[in-house]
Amino acid sequence: MSVMCSCAKYETHGILCKHCLYVMKKRHVDTLPSHYILPRWTLNVRYKVGNSSIGLEDMNNENGVSALTLWCVRSNFSKVIEQAKDSSLKIEKVNNVLVKLLDDLTIREKSKTFEIASQGSSVGISQVDKTLQLCVRDPLGPTNTKGRPKNASRIKSSLEMPKKRTCSYCQGLGHYATSCSKRMMDESLQEKHG
Repeated sequence: MSVMCSCAKYETHGILCKHCLYVMKKRHVDTLPSHYILPRWTLNVRYKVGNSSIGLEDMNNENGVSALTLWCVRSNFSKVIEQAKDSSLKIEKVNNVLVKLLDDLTIREKSKTFEIASQGSSVGISQVDKTLQLCVRDPLGPTNTKGRPKNASRIKSSLEMPKKRTCSYCQGLGHYATSCSKRMMDESLQEKHG
């Protein structure tokens, strides 16, 4: 099934628009056709740079290993696994290389920690002192906190304002008609004249 829309969302972003999906739904298409799922939205896309391995010539950093370098190494490692997954001999060979590399790295790390420990005992420097430490302190001045401020700065609506008492007899504020002094005086005068 082929669907096109004038909004051209699929052509520009690679995602089907709601118009196309609605047409597919009306035509009772239960699964999305595979030609509408671009490779960039699949899980395998991150390692499909090509069949050749990615070199690390320009990616070394003087401060350590960059994230791009790590990504390249992971990509090469995934390519090796993908190419060796069909043969148990190839997978065993890859595993042997990895185990040997892990052993070498462990031996180097142990010797490095032993050297640092021996230097630290003679000079008084530990490995923790050499690492970059970040210290987060309290702010110097007052800061804005979450939530509504204590003194409200917004204008209240008429629904929030308290209703003022008005008398229905004299239209005066602060009392009702039952306690209106003017009404009581008028009623008493009517009784005398009445």
